[in-house]
Amino acid sequence: MRIGLYVIAALGVAAPCPCGAAAQSALFDSDEPIAVTLTGPFAALAHDRGKDPASRDATLAWSDAAGNTHQIAIRLAPRGLSRRNPDACQFPPLRIELAKDAAADTPFAKLKKVKLVTHCAALSNTSKSYAERLELERLVYRAFNVLTQTSFRVRPLDVTYVETDRGGHQSRHDAFLIEPDAFLAARIGAVRVDAPAIPRAELDAAQASRVGLFAFLVGNTDFAMTDGPKGSDCCHNVVPLRASDGSAVLPVPYDFDQTGIVDPPYGSPDASLHIQSVRQRVYRGYCEPDAQLRATLAEFRAARDDIRALFASDPHLSAATIAKTLEYIDEFYAIIDDEKALQAKVVTRCL
Repeated sequence: MRIGLYVIAALGVAAPCPCGAAAQSALFDSDEPIAVTLTGPFAALAHDRGKDPASRDATLAWSDAAGNTHQIAIRLAPRGLSRRNPDACQFPPLRIELAKDAAADTPFAKLKKVKLVTHCAALSNTSKSYAERLELERLVYRAFNVLTQTSFRVRPLDVTYVETDRGGHQSRHDAFLIEPDAFLAARIGAVRVDAPAIPRAELDAAQASRVGLFAFLVGNTDFAMTDGPKGSDCCHNVVPLRASDGSAVLPVPYDFDQTGIVDPPYGSPDASLHIQSVRQRVYRGYCEPDAQLRATLAEFRAARDDIRALFASDPHLSAATIAKTLEYIDEFYAIIDDEKALQAKVVTRCL
């Protein structure tokens, strides 16, 4: 089912945040796809491989429930690292930038910048394999939502791209938006931590345990909860948020394209891990007291049916992809349900 953004606006888009942070938005309250049209210089954006690419003028349009078209001016910029490599993706993920008050009284009210995850292929390429990998990545976010509200929400889009630098050529692809850091922080009553590194002792024990085991579930080795790339703030593919009471730091993972569940053709695990494929699981969680691990294992066992159902019932995935994905998920549960395998593959492999 596709709906216009105006329908969401009618439900009430934003409310004042009680913690004084950025206002929240109803944009991420639903999992229904939103039909939009993005018009801009996409050929130029796709070929901009510079370190800090400039944003470019574009427009975002949608239709309301009555069929009336609405449009706002935006700016778009390519973002990310691995997916901006032309050997990986021909079309990059994008960042949507909105001027202050440009989106007032629309579903994008209060948004300043928001990440758009795209299908990776050239706009002219409609291969189902790219669309399926995009959907699998979106569902990985949704799987972490099942386990905890301290997670990024996502919203699927049905995007028509209009290329102003290719004579108005049009193409349609799935995409999804990722909840901005400030929205997540406001929703859970936290603030972002900007620091070169986070001492391991400051991490919330339950959340760190959850992140480590979830990474093992989905086959994610491309993350770090306490530091980031040299010269960058913490962390790597993890946003650190400090609870409002000033106590622990809550690590929140994102960027799941190179997980075993998604298994992209450009997936390349770090050589130091001594694995040949992102499908090979390596536990990269921290060592923890047995009581904490057992509590986290209980969470995952309780969520098993709901996590499996996300993938099993998704209409965008082929029967073969669903079967492959459920087999991968079931392999994780077979490990954590077997004490010998749990000790060998998780407990003795902790960092």
